[in-house]
Amino acid sequence: MSLCGCLRPQQAFVAATDPRGWSLAEPADIAVENEDTVSLRTMEVVVRYDAEFAFDRLDLSVTTIAPDGYRWCDTVSVPVPDPRSHIRVNRDINGTFRSGVLLAQKGVYRFRLAPLASQDGVQGILAVGVDIH
Repeated sequence: MSLCGCLRPQQAFVAATDPRGWSLAEPADIAVENEDTVSLRTMEVVVRYDAEFAFDRLDLSVTTIAPDGYRWCDTVSVPVPDPRSHIRVNRDINGTFRSGVLLAQKGVYRFRLAPLASQDGVQGILAVGVDIH
């Protein structure tokens, strides 16, 4: 399931995960329609977590698949401030994984996000996504 919202020039696309245990076996898939082939952009991962998340960072892989099928994979480590807070409020954090990127092809770019093996089955992650601006 994908949820998305967009405001030009920024676009944020988010997919829900299983907060009881997000795993490598269930990556979050996000599809982004690209029309702008001339602007340089920054791409960030977006993470929504709750008090069940027990690490000081989230390590994940982001596989990008261009409209022509070309793919590349980035590894990103997103620091999580005060992960063991007793406040029962969901929190959002961002972490840059590419900057100065030109999405040179029109069409659908696909992003597949998954926790790295060291954090497979991580609890407390409610949603992950990509913010392009």
